[in-house]
Amino acid sequence: MTLCTKNKICPNCDEILFNVKYDFEFRKILQCHSCGLMISDPLLSQRELKSIYTKEYYFNKDLFQSDFSRCYGYIDYSGEKANRQKDYLKFFKLLRTCVRNKKKHISLLDYGCGLGYLMEVAAKHNFNVSGIEYNEFAVTYIKNQYNYDVRHFDGGNDYFDKSKKFDVITFFDVIEHLTEPEKALKMAFDGLEDNGVLAILTMDMSSPVARVLDEKFEDIRRRDHIYFFSRKNLRQFLLKNNFEILKIKKFGKTFNIEALFHRIQNISLTLSKICLFFLKVFPFIKGCSLYINPGTKILIFAKKITPGRH
Repeated sequence: MTLCTKNKICPNCDEILFNVKYDFEFRKILQCHSCGLMISDPLLSQRELKSIYTKEYYFNKDLFQSDFSRCYGYIDYSGEKANRQKDYLKFFKLLRTCVRNKKKHISLLDYGCGLGYLMEVAAKHNFNVSGIEYNEFAVTYIKNQYNYDVRHFDGGNDYFDKSKKFDVITFFDVIEHLTEPEKALKMAFDGLEDNGVLAILTMDMSSPVARVLDEKFEDIRRRDHIYFFSRKNLRQFLLKNNFEILKIKKFGKTFNIEALFHRIQNISLTLSKICLFFLKVFPFIKGCSLYINPGTKILIFAKKITPGRH
């Protein structure tokens, strides 16, 4: 590893020392000496962000091609809806054990709400739902499909109606995409009720699978990923921003079998060919789904630390 020539201050531990952990053609991944937090360098500009977060983000057929500048988004996000919502049901069962508020309709803000699939599950379980989303196509889609309060966030300071407070705020596969995650946590702190719960789902770079795959780990290659947390430094980051950890769980994902086999090609072409041959022999399994928990994702529940309250 060589020391990066640019002075970067770690937003977690405020250290300046960064090493180049990965050096890809289109960017570097820097790692903090002290806490291990990794950051993409250079950060994406607002212009680049807007070019990524379009309708194509949810229907990117080039996701698993060799050109990693196209490695972002999803091949068919709408096709994943049923599987995603199965996983969201698991999440809400866990959430209920962390929410002290016993009122019938709990308010929930989904930060980075995508096409609204988590909000749909939440609404069916008596949550009053709202959403914030950077992708303008997604905001328009939700407004046409649902009757939810969703707002477009364009990178400025106007996150949401500051007169509103929420019992729950979710960051599902979001914090790794943000150019200013500390700013987003400040928003979450201000937007939560006392004893409100923040739920974050993101990759765990300290997981055994992530360490073994190293630079072949898909989350490292994705152009839309900017920050790369481990279980330890995400805990530190939340504590620094006045959040108390309630629970940390490994969280898996339900995959379509065919889509899962295609994803394997970035890890091993030989294994991918074996899997695709298996699909040809047994084509009836293409539409089947499989829940897998390799430990590469963590779900953290935290509450804000309110002065004078314990």
